[in-house]
Amino acid sequence: RRVHGVIVVVVLARMRGVPHLRGALVDRAACFFASMVYVPLCTNAISFFDCTRLPNGDFVLDSNRSYLCYTDSWWRTFAVALLSLLVYVVGIPLYLAAQMLRRRHSLNDSESLFRFGFLYDACRRRFFWYELGLFGKRLGTIVATMLLSNYPLAVIFGLVLIHGAALALQARLRPFFLALHNECEFVLGVTTTIVLLAGFFSIAQASGAFQTFADALLIVVLVAVVLYLIATVAREVRGIARVRTKHAGTASHAYAVTRHFEARLLDTLDEGLLELGRERAEGAVSLRLTRLLWEDPSLAAGPLAHSS
Repeated sequence: RRVHGVIVVVVLARMRGVPHLRGALVDRAACFFASMVYVPLCTNAISFFDCTRLPNGDFVLDSNRSYLCYTDSWWRTFAVALLSLLVYVVGIPLYLAAQMLRRRHSLNDSESLFRFGFLYDACRRRFFWYELGLFGKRLGTIVATMLLSNYPLAVIFGLVLIHGAALALQARLRPFFLALHNECEFVLGVTTTIVLLAGFFSIAQASGAFQTFADALLIVVLVAVVLYLIATVAREVRGIARVRTKHAGTASHAYAVTRHFEARLLDTLDEGLLELGRERAEGAVSLRLTRLLWEDPSLAAGPLAHSS
């Protein structure tokens, strides 16, 4: 922790004469932190309005049954809670969306990448907004689980709709540069949807035979996902090992550069070509870049690296 503090002080001291760069660093740190804590901030902001009626007629906070709602104390805090709701729930994604839209024609500029690249650098540039859309998915999940907590079936049904819509959008767009990212996102999305459906039928108290089938299907899916993740990691490790065997020393960097540029070259291909033969296109680009780097490893630190 002390080392990190020293590094920050040194960096800020070196940027004392460069206020523009210092502002970019503060902007990046603030936006990154806000995106990381968006879910807990939204949960705390919305919890103030999540009131439940008790059998005696009193309304209490669902997260704290000892705190009464709609009392003088509750109304005195209402303005602050409403402000936090606007700032955190609405303000964070709205600010990020405004900044991204303002820079939508210069997303590859160094300043844009430094400030907001963590939001869109993994995506094809025409889908720079995809991560912002995931904010809506997170917010929808929070609202469904909190405001509908007294109706379990409604919660599960709402989550199935939210995650099912996100899954369909991801499968349709394939927003990420790397096919592996799209594949993993799709598999995890399908798994989440199946788990939610299994929970829905369990809460709905389906017939014994159907419930047994749903439970068995859930176990099979979870085991299959674990095996898929293990196989995916093994496949990536083998790919790195093959390159290292060919070119020790520069291999690891060459492999990373190959994956980086094969994805970005694919993004420049005609969309119709990708639809007709996406896997062939990916294989051709990967093979060509790998051959180039094997023939001349210096490209990894030369023209290819500078062209990013």
